[in-house]
Amino acid sequence: MENSDSLYILFASGKYYFFVPVSWVKKITDGNVQEEEIPVVSLFGEELVPTDGQYRYRIYVEGKDTCFGIEADKAVGIRSLEEGQMIPLGAPVINEHNKYLQAVVPAMVDEQQIMGFVLNPEYLIGK
Repeated sequence: MENSDSLYILFASGKYYFFVPVSWVKKITDGNVQEEEIPVVSLFGEELVPTDGQYRYRIYVEGKDTCFGIEADKAVGIRSLEEGQMIPLGAPVINEHNKYLQAVVPAMVDEQQIMGFVLNPEYLIGK
């Protein structure tokens, strides 16, 4: 059985792919229905809006004292990631506006090589 700390949900928002730790995910719901009083985080702003303006999924991430949603238009699945697979991001890529990006990981999706951003939910809480 996989170590739950190494399990991540791989999803796409717009033209970008992201990994979020499974241990932080509370639930995944229909993206067109927003639960009241739960804020939704925009990772890269307007660049993520799908061409039809609709998101298929909302991934709810829960921390110690907060819960928020991340909009996604494709849920790829669960992947096991080890530290050695992650390529850390630092300055000048990471700045005050995107500290929630921790690393990138190469992955195969639909027979294509992609680079997925590993999210650090602790920094998203303050976003």
